[in-house]
Amino acid sequence: MNRKTVFLKRFVMVYTLIAALPFAALIIVMAERFYLEEERAVGQSAEQALLADSEYISECIQSFYKIESAIAGNTDLAHLFLYADKNDALSVIFQIRALTNELERLPLIVPQLYGVHIFAGDSRFPERLPVFFHEYRLAPFLPLTETWRYNYRTESMLTLEIEQNTVLCYTNELRFNRRHIGYIQILMRMNDVFPFLYKTDSSGFRDFAFYRDGPISLGYIPEYILEYAKTETPAGFKKIRDSGEAHILARRKVPHSEILLIRDVPLKSLEPRFIFFRTAVLGGVLISIPILFLIIHFVTQKMMARLYILIGGMKQVREGRLDIQLDVDGSDEFADMTFSFNSMTARLRGLIADIKAEQRLLADTHIKAMENQINAHFLYNVLETIKMQAEVADQQNIVQSVTLLGKMMRYCLRRNNHQVSLSEELEYVRSYISLLNIQNDYTIRLTTSIEGAYLKYTIPKMLIQPLVENAFLYAIEPLGLDAEISITARAQRELGILYLEVRDYGKGMSPTVLEKIRALSSNPDAAETGNSIGIQNIQQRLQAFYGELYKLEIISAEGAGTLARIPIPLNQRNSNADDINSGR
Repeated sequence: MNRKTVFLKRFVMVYTLIAALPFAALIIVMAERFYLEEERAVGQSAEQALLADSEYISECIQSFYKIESAIAGNTDLAHLFLYADKNDALSVIFQIRALTNELERLPLIVPQLYGVHIFAGDSRFPERLPVFFHEYRLAPFLPLTETWRYNYRTESMLTLEIEQNTVLCYTNELRFNRRHIGYIQILMRMNDVFPFLYKTDSSGFRDFAFYRDGPISLGYIPEYILEYAKTETPAGFKKIRDSGEAHILARRKVPHSEILLIRDVPLKSLEPRFIFFRTAVLGGVLISIPILFLIIHFVTQKMMARLYILIGGMKQVREGRLDIQLDVDGSDEFADMTFSFNSMTARLRGLIADIKAEQRLLADTHIKAMENQINAHFLYNVLETIKMQAEVADQQNIVQSVTLLGKMMRYCLRRNNHQVSLSEELEYVRSYISLLNIQNDYTIRLTTSIEGAYLKYTIPKMLIQPLVENAFLYAIEPLGLDAEISITARAQRELGILYLEVRDYGKGMSPTVLEKIRALSSNPDAAETGNSIGIQNIQQRLQAFYGELYKLEIISAEGAGTLARIPIPLNQRNSNADDINSGR
C-alpha cells in the first residue's frame, strides 16, 4: 500500500475520532445535564409548593393561639365561671347564651375555624350545645396540658357529621388568676388546614404530613416515606429509588410547630422523555461519524496533495540542493508554507555567504585582539619602568601612586572577568581612595563593616566603585575637608537580600535633585547626564545579573549625606570570583 495513502487514512481516522468523540461526549453530558436540570426543576417546584403549604398551616396554627388568647382574656367568661350566683339559674342561662352567641360568631371572623368548645369545671352550670359542655366529657383525657389531635372525632362534636369529617383539635386548660376554670377546645376541619392531603393530581405526586414522627396523612404510606420522615435532613429535596422507580422527595418543617410536610414526586413521566432524547442523540452521532469521515477524507486528500509537493522540496534540501524553488499556488496556509520554504532556502543561501564573510572577519578580529593585548602589556611594562625609576630616585609617593594605578588597571582590564568577589571589589575601592588621598590635601577615611562570610560573595565588577566616585565628586570634593565614606553589608533574611550600603556624610542632595537621580536609576536606558554617571550602569547590571526586582535605592537629605543601597541575593553559593569565571 502506498505510504501516502496509509498516512492519509490514519490521519483522517484520527481526525474524525478527535472531532466525533468530544462531540458525542458533549451531547451525552448535555443530555445528562438536561435530565439533572429537569430533576432540579421538579425538586424546586416541590419545595415551593411545600413552602406555600407550610406558611398556610403556620397561619392556621397562629389562629388557634390567637383565638385561645382572646377567650382566655375574656373577663366575662372568667367571672361567669368563678363568681356567678349558681342559684340564680335564669341569670346564668342568659349569660351563657350571650357568650355562646359571641363564640358562635368567631367562624365569621376566622373562616378556617369550625368551632369552639368550653368545658366548665363546675358541673352546676348548664350545658349549652354546641359550645358549653361539662368537664367530665373529657374525663378519659384528663388532666390535660396543651394537646394537639389530628383526624379527631368525639361525641362532643355532635353535628360535625362525624362519619364525613375529621378535625384538627387543640385543647388546653383555662385559668384565671391561677384558678382553674375548665378547658378550651378549638376545632378546624382537617381538609381546611391540610387541603393538599385531600387533593389528587394527574402528575402523580403525593403529599404527606407527620406530627412528631407520627403520620397525619390517611391511607397507605410507603415505607421509604416513613424512613425519610425519621431522618434529620434539613429542608430540601433528594432523589431516591424504590423498586427501581425514581422519586424526588422534598421536605419542610412548619414554623412554630412540630409538623413535617413531605412531597413525593415520581419521575416515571420524566424518564421516558430522557431515554428517547438520549437514544435519538446517540443515534444521530453514530450516523454522523461515517459522513464526517467521508467529508474529512475528501477535504484532507485535496489539501495533502499540495503538502506532499512541499515534502518533496524538503527532501531535495536535505540532499543539499539549496537552489530549489517551489511554485506558489493560492493564498491559503499551504501557499504561505511554500512561500516560507522558498524564503528559507534563500535565507540559507544568504546565511552561508554571511558565514563565509564572518569567518574572514573573525580572523581579522583575532589579530586585533592580539594587538590590544600587546598594547596592554606595553602599558604595564611602561608603568613598571616608571616605578623602578621612582624607586632608584627614592620617590616613594610616585612608587605608591604607580603601584596603585597598576593594580587598578589590571583590575579594570582583566579580560573575560565580569564578576569578582566582594573582597576584590573592596580592595579596588581602597586603592582608589588611596590615590585620592595622595592627590588631595585632605584625607578621606574608608570604613567597612562586612562579615567575613559575605566577602566571598560574587558581584558584578565595578558595582561599588562608581558610587564611591560619585560620593567623592559631589559630596566631598566641593567641601575640600576631611571626610568619611562607609561601606556596610546588612542582611534582610526574610526577603533573601543582602544590602551593600555606601554612605557619605557630605552635603547631601535637595529633594529635586534626588528625584531626578531616582528617575534616572529607574530608567536604565536613559542617557547619562550630570551626576548620574555610573548609576544607570549599576542598575542595568543589577537587572542583567539578578532580575527586575533588584533595584538600586538612593536616600539623601541636605546636610545629612547620602546613602546608596545595592541589593544582591543573600543565598548565593559562597565562592570566589575566579572559580565562577573559570567554570570550576
